[in-house]
Amino acid sequence: MSGQILSIWFFKLRWFAFVGQILVLAIAVFYLKLSINWKAISLLLSLIPISNLLMGSKYFKNYSSVNNTGILLLLDTLILTGILYYSGGPSNPFTIVYFLHVVLAAILLNNYWLWLITFLCSSCFASLFFKSVEIHELGHHAHHSGLTLHLYGMLFAFVLVAFLSAYFLNKINSELNNQAKKLLRLENA
Repeated sequence: MSGQILSIWFFKLRWFAFVGQILVLAIAVFYLKLSINWKAISLLLSLIPISNLLMGSKYFKNYSSVNNTGILLLLDTLILTGILYYSGGPSNPFTIVYFLHVVLAAILLNNYWLWLITFLCSSCFASLFFKSVEIHELGHHAHHSGLTLHLYGMLFAFVLVAFLSAYFLNKINSELNNQAKKLLRLENA
Protein backbone atom coordinates (compact mmCIF):
# COMPACT_ATOMS: atom_id res chain seq x y z
CA MET A 1 0.00 0.00 0.00
CA SER A 2 1.29 3.47 -0.75
CA GLY A 3 2.10 5.87 2.07
CA GLN A 4 -0.83 8.11 1.11
CA ILE A 5 -3.32 5.22 1.30
CA LEU A 6 -1.90 4.14 4.67
CA SER A 7 -2.13 7.68 5.98
CA ILE A 8 -5.78 8.05 4.96
CA TRP A 9 -6.59 4.62 6.35
CA PHE A 10 -4.89 5.45 9.67
CA PHE A 11 -6.78 8.75 9.98
CA LYS A 12 -10.06 6.87 9.52
CA LEU A 13 -8.97 4.32 12.13
CA ARG A 14 -8.27 7.11 14.62
CA TRP A 15 -11.76 8.59 14.09
CA PHE A 16 -13.24 5.12 14.66
CA ALA A 17 -11.10 4.71 17.81
CA PHE A 18 -12.22 8.10 19.10
CA VAL A 19 -15.92 7.22 18.77
CA GLY A 20 -15.33 3.75 20.27
CA GLN A 21 -13.48 5.16 23.27
CA ILE A 22 -16.22 7.74 23.89
CA LEU A 23 -18.76 4.90 23.89
CA VAL A 24 -16.65 2.80 26.29
CA LEU A 25 -16.27 5.84 28.58
CA ALA A 26 -20.04 6.44 28.53
CA ILE A 27 -20.72 2.78 29.36
CA ALA A 28 -18.16 2.87 32.20
CA VAL A 29 -19.60 6.05 33.72
CA PHE A 30 -23.34 5.73 33.13
CA TYR A 31 -23.99 1.98 32.94
CA LEU A 32 -21.27 0.40 35.07
CA LYS A 33 -21.15 3.46 37.37
CA LEU A 34 -17.36 3.26 37.72
CA SER A 35 -15.82 6.01 39.80
CA ILE A 36 -13.41 7.37 37.20
CA ASN A 37 -12.28 10.88 36.36
CA TRP A 38 -14.32 11.15 33.17
CA LYS A 39 -13.46 14.83 32.70
CA ALA A 40 -9.72 14.15 32.52
CA ILE A 41 -10.31 11.17 30.23
CA SER A 42 -12.58 13.24 27.97
CA LEU A 43 -9.91 15.92 27.74
CA LEU A 44 -7.34 13.30 26.73
CA LEU A 45 -9.73 11.82 24.16
CA SER A 46 -10.29 15.26 22.63
CA LEU A 47 -6.64 15.20 21.54
CA ILE A 48 -7.49 12.54 18.93
CA PRO A 49 -9.78 14.66 16.71
CA ILE A 50 -7.65 17.77 17.32
CA SER A 51 -4.49 15.98 16.20
CA ASN A 52 -6.29 14.45 13.20
CA LEU A 53 -7.39 17.92 12.11
CA LEU A 54 -3.90 19.36 12.66
CA MET A 55 -2.20 16.55 10.73
CA GLY A 56 -4.67 17.05 7.90
CA SER A 57 -3.70 20.72 7.64
CA LYS A 58 -1.46 22.09 4.89
CA TYR A 59 1.48 22.45 7.28
CA PHE A 60 1.80 18.75 8.02
CA LYS A 61 1.07 17.58 4.46
CA ASN A 62 4.67 18.46 3.57
CA TYR A 63 6.00 15.80 5.94
CA SER A 64 6.30 12.12 5.14
CA SER A 65 3.14 10.11 5.79
CA VAL A 66 5.26 7.54 7.67
CA ASN A 67 6.53 10.23 10.05
CA ASN A 68 3.05 11.72 10.51
CA THR A 69 1.65 8.27 11.24
CA GLY A 70 4.52 7.55 13.66
CA ILE A 71 3.94 10.84 15.49
CA LEU A 72 0.22 10.12 15.77
CA LEU A 73 0.87 6.59 17.03
CA LEU A 74 3.27 8.00 19.64
CA LEU A 75 0.58 10.48 20.67
CA ASP A 76 -2.03 7.70 20.79
CA THR A 77 0.23 5.69 23.09
CA LEU A 78 0.58 8.66 25.44
CA ILE A 79 -3.17 9.31 25.33
CA LEU A 80 -3.85 5.64 26.13
CA THR A 81 -1.41 5.85 29.04
CA GLY A 82 -3.19 8.92 30.40
CA ILE A 83 -6.59 7.25 30.08
CA LEU A 84 -5.30 4.12 31.81
CA TYR A 85 -3.67 6.25 34.52
CA TYR A 86 -7.08 7.73 35.41
CA SER A 87 -8.96 4.46 35.08
CA GLY A 88 -7.22 1.82 37.17
CA GLY A 89 -3.73 1.63 35.69
CA PRO A 90 -2.48 -1.91 35.19
CA SER A 91 -5.72 -3.38 36.56
CA ASN A 92 -7.68 -1.85 33.68
CA PRO A 93 -8.42 -4.60 31.16
CA PHE A 94 -7.86 -2.21 28.26
CA THR A 95 -4.10 -2.23 28.84
CA ILE A 96 -4.13 -4.85 26.09
CA VAL A 97 -4.72 -2.01 23.61
CA TYR A 98 -0.98 -1.31 23.84
CA PHE A 99 -0.64 -4.50 21.80
CA LEU A 100 -2.75 -2.99 19.04
CA HIS A 101 -0.38 0.00 18.86
CA VAL A 102 2.56 -2.36 18.38
CA VAL A 103 0.69 -4.27 15.65
CA LEU A 104 -0.19 -1.04 13.87
CA ALA A 105 3.43 0.11 14.06
CA ALA A 106 4.55 -3.21 12.60
CA ILE A 107 2.16 -2.86 9.69
CA LEU A 108 2.31 0.85 8.97
CA LEU A 109 5.79 2.00 9.90
CA ASN A 110 9.46 1.31 9.31
CA ASN A 111 11.73 -0.48 11.80
CA TYR A 112 12.80 2.74 13.54
CA TRP A 113 9.22 3.67 14.37
CA LEU A 114 8.25 0.09 15.18
CA TRP A 115 10.93 -0.28 17.85
CA LEU A 116 10.31 3.21 19.20
CA ILE A 117 6.57 2.50 19.56
CA THR A 118 7.25 -0.94 21.06
CA PHE A 119 9.63 0.56 23.63
CA LEU A 120 7.22 3.39 24.43
CA CYS A 121 4.25 1.03 24.85
CA SER A 122 6.26 -1.24 27.13
CA SER A 123 7.57 1.69 29.19
CA CYS A 124 4.17 3.34 29.49
CA PHE A 125 2.50 0.09 30.52
CA ALA A 126 5.22 -0.53 33.13
CA SER A 127 4.89 3.04 34.46
CA LEU A 128 1.26 2.35 35.36
CA PHE A 129 2.43 -0.15 37.97
CA PHE A 130 4.22 2.64 39.82
CA LYS A 131 1.62 5.40 39.62
CA SER A 132 -2.04 5.35 38.67
CA VAL A 133 -5.48 6.06 40.08
CA GLU A 134 -6.96 2.90 41.56
CA ILE A 135 -10.54 2.06 40.64
CA HIS A 136 -12.12 -0.01 43.38
CA GLU A 137 -14.34 -1.95 40.97
CA LEU A 138 -11.29 -3.10 38.99
CA GLY A 139 -9.10 -3.89 41.98
CA HIS A 140 -9.30 -7.50 43.07
CA HIS A 141 -10.66 -10.62 41.54
CA ALA A 142 -13.70 -12.16 43.17
CA HIS A 143 -13.14 -14.23 46.26
CA HIS A 144 -16.19 -16.20 45.27
CA SER A 145 -16.79 -18.34 42.24
CA GLY A 146 -17.53 -16.55 39.00
CA LEU A 147 -15.93 -13.71 37.16
CA THR A 148 -15.39 -10.18 38.45
CA LEU A 149 -15.92 -7.03 36.44
CA HIS A 150 -12.15 -6.94 35.90
CA LEU A 151 -12.05 -10.41 34.39
CA TYR A 152 -15.08 -9.70 32.20
CA GLY A 153 -13.30 -6.55 31.09
CA MET A 154 -10.13 -8.51 30.30
CA LEU A 155 -12.14 -10.94 28.22
CA PHE A 156 -13.92 -8.13 26.37
CA ALA A 157 -10.66 -6.23 25.77
CA PHE A 158 -8.89 -9.32 24.47
CA VAL A 159 -11.71 -10.24 22.10
CA LEU A 160 -11.93 -6.64 20.87
CA VAL A 161 -8.18 -6.38 20.20
CA ALA A 162 -8.00 -9.83 18.64
CA PHE A 163 -10.83 -9.08 16.23
CA LEU A 164 -9.59 -5.58 15.43
CA SER A 165 -6.12 -6.99 14.73
CA ALA A 166 -7.51 -9.74 12.54
CA TYR A 167 -9.80 -7.34 10.69
CA PHE A 168 -7.20 -4.68 9.98
CA LEU A 169 -4.42 -7.12 9.14
CA ASN A 170 -6.80 -8.85 6.75
CA LYS A 171 -7.81 -5.52 5.21
CA ILE A 172 -4.18 -4.53 4.71
CA ASN A 173 -3.28 -7.90 3.20
CA SER A 174 -6.27 -7.62 0.91
CA GLU A 175 -5.14 -4.17 -0.25
CA LEU A 176 -1.60 -5.48 -0.81
CA ASN A 177 -2.95 -8.36 -2.87
CA ASN A 178 -5.08 -5.98 -4.94
CA GLN A 179 -2.06 -3.77 -5.57
CA ALA A 180 0.03 -6.80 -6.59
CA LYS A 181 -2.70 -7.94 -9.02
CA LYS A 182 -2.88 -4.45 -10.56
CA LEU A 183 0.90 -4.41 -11.02
CA LEU A 184 0.81 -7.85 -12.61
CA ARG A 185 -1.92 -6.74 -15.04
CA LEU A 186 0.11 -3.64 -15.94
CA GLU A 187 3.22 -5.76 -16.54
CA ASN A 188 1.29 -8.18 -18.74
CA ALA A 189 -0.37 -5.42 -20.75
